[in-house]
Amino acid sequence: MGVFLKTDYWSGTIENLKPDKCDELTWFDLDNLPSNMVPEISSALENIKNGIFYSEFGW
Repeated sequence: MGVFLKTDYWSGTIENLKPDKCDELTWFDLDNLPSNMVPEISSALENIKNGIFYSEFGW
């Protein structure tokens, strides 16, 4: 199960605490997401963008 939250405000700097598992962390605009995203994450972000508050993926 995955839970995704949306915030209207963020402060601080993102930091890659697992460089052996992740090349980098980068912020993207919801209208300009990378094409190589994991499908369930892409679906969740699209739902958030469209105001859909509940969805299921792959069930």
